[in-house]
Formats: sequence, C-alpha cells, structure tokens
Amino acid sequence: MVQGTINMMMIMMMIIYQVLKMIMMIELGILSAFNVTVFLFLFLKKRRKKNHLYIYKSIIICQKEKTEEEKSFLTEMMMMNDEDEKKINK
Repeated sequence: MVQGTINMMMIMMMIIYQVLKMIMMIELGILSAFNVTVFLFLFLKKRRKKNHLYIYKSIIICQKEKTEEEKSFLTEMMMMNDEDEKKINK
C-alpha cells in the first residue's frame, strides 16, 4: 500500500515536472521571438512613442544571455535611435 502511494507520488511529480518544463520552453520561445521583433524594430528604426522605446530597451537589458557582438550592435542601434530622437526634438 505504501509503495503504491509512493509510486503514484513519483508519477505525479514527473508529470508536474514535465508540464513546468514545457511551460518554460514555451516562455523561452515567446521571449526569443519577442527579442527578434525588438531587434527588427530597432534595425528598421521606426518612429514610435518614447515609452515604447524605453520598454524595448529595458527588455533588451533584461536579456542577459547575449553574445558580445549582439550587445555591442544593440547598444549602437540604441545610441543611433537616441541621436535621431534628439534631432527630431530640436
């Protein structure tokens, strides 16, 4: 009887673990897809409201696992966007 309940608990734990793993994978997929859209927005340098720009910047800053090339490229793009904004505001 005790062995049966232990087995059931182990199976339940495995199912919960698999579900959580799946949710994490989906979340990572959404984040990476969102990163690509942010990347494209910065690359195309579309005119948008300032608060959107700050949201994009904060999301990019939040993404820690980036290569150095990507980081430098993104910072360059952000600087270019800041310069464009200053020109527009003048």
